[in-house]
Amino acid sequence: EVSIRAVNLIWAYELMRNSVNLDKKFIFNFVKSLCEHGKYIVRNLEDGWPGSNHYIADLCGLVWLGIYLQPFSESKHWLDIGLSKLTEEIALQVHNDGATYEDSTSYHVFITEMIFWTYMYCELNGVDISIKLRNKLIDMFEVISAVVRPDGGMPLFGDCDSGRWITLESDRDLLWGGQDPCGLLFAGSIFFSRDDWQSCVFRSNWDVKRQELSLWIFGDDIGDVSHSSLESDLNSIGLLDSGWYVMRGQDSFMVVQAGKTGSDGWGGHSHNDVLSFEFVVGDRLFVVDPGSYVYTQDYALRNMYRSTAYHNVLQVESEEMNRIPIHDLFRLNNDVKVTVNQWVNKSLSPYLDVEYVSDASATGRIIYHRRIFEYLIDFDCWLLSDSGGYLSDGEDFSSELSIYFHFAKIPVELNGDMLLSCCDTGSNIAIFPLGGDTNKQGSVDTNASICNGFISARYGVQEEAVVLQYKIFATIRDVHRTILMPFESASDLECRYNDLLKWIGAK
Repeated sequence: EVSIRAVNLIWAYELMRNSVNLDKKFIFNFVKSLCEHGKYIVRNLEDGWPGSNHYIADLCGLVWLGIYLQPFSESKHWLDIGLSKLTEEIALQVHNDGATYEDSTSYHVFITEMIFWTYMYCELNGVDISIKLRNKLIDMFEVISAVVRPDGGMPLFGDCDSGRWITLESDRDLLWGGQDPCGLLFAGSIFFSRDDWQSCVFRSNWDVKRQELSLWIFGDDIGDVSHSSLESDLNSIGLLDSGWYVMRGQDSFMVVQAGKTGSDGWGGHSHNDVLSFEFVVGDRLFVVDPGSYVYTQDYALRNMYRSTAYHNVLQVESEEMNRIPIHDLFRLNNDVKVTVNQWVNKSLSPYLDVEYVSDASATGRIIYHRRIFEYLIDFDCWLLSDSGGYLSDGEDFSSELSIYFHFAKIPVELNGDMLLSCCDTGSNIAIFPLGGDTNKQGSVDTNASICNGFISARYGVQEEAVVLQYKIFATIRDVHRTILMPFESASDLECRYNDLLKWIGAK
């Protein structure tokens, strides 16, 4: 917080430094305040285990103040500490695949923003940056380019406090997550001369406001890029260290969370979201992660948004996949062990088979969930195959299983056990079960219901949204299959639905 304030004070002062209203007394007090910020940061470095974005912010702040306050007597010391420790800490906190280790997409964007601004500020002032830090920063941008959704927002895996290093967009309050991953990626594409990143930005729901950040940084030197001429790589991508898997259909996008508990198992910003996902068709959000809403303001709401039932997962009985310490709001027990059985990133035929076991149950039994994500190109739909229960109860023991789908703010209706979105224009989606081993839609072991839940696209803001729940009683060897089928019209849905059932029956 102190570093963020100091950097924004520097920005604000530089914007008005030529004002006649800034007298010597103001300037003296301003510089004095920055010196106090630096002294406070260096005396209170948040360098304990596990490392976090707080410590990275401390170090970035020291770099900025060390450069800006030269030749103040302590400035070189601050700069040296900031640069050396920052390189060390990024090596610890960023996986080999480029994702930050806190298990949060939002904090990944936040940390990338901090490092990017700090790297540019050093280069602007002729300060050398290690090649290791530069390469890590590029890897972090690669993650954003892979995971950013077609609507331009990031999936909300893990915590989201809408954190920013510097906010320059005129529409921040309208941005999903309160962050601008596309604007950041566009700026990174200019700085590092990466046209492929620009392609990712233009592939998203493009808005000229996503160039605002770059205009602040580069002025008119952002170039004249025709996004219609850029080709984008639409292959599916697996980030194996973080456990984030991006799966692409013809016009649909699914991103899966299959990672381990973040921050070396401490789980400070992790949620009970293993095997959860978000789903987008075109640039319309359908199935989303509900977000975080608040931290310390409300313990109950904090833990609700972290809970298993508040994610798009299968829940065994009423078990939490990881134990949630009720009054420890920034820790999640490291109970889940994830195994990826198979990952195929073939273009338009992505396939992910992943499972976890957990010893979180107070009964001492082992919780189990396996989910297979598969895109069926012939029918332009997605098949989720779920099995779950208690491993220790034997194959013939039935458990109550609940499968949740949390929806964006869109109109939906439930027709039997088929949910239909009802958007007036553009794409819609049908979600329906294929039952267990009967191969029949509407199997008697499925109880479908919808209820009102909440989503929080930005920190401190929540709104009502629909939750679909399928409740079944099944053994651990039973497979419950669910179809997610985008459609443009009722006739389109009916035709592909019937073709799919014929294909399933033939198998």
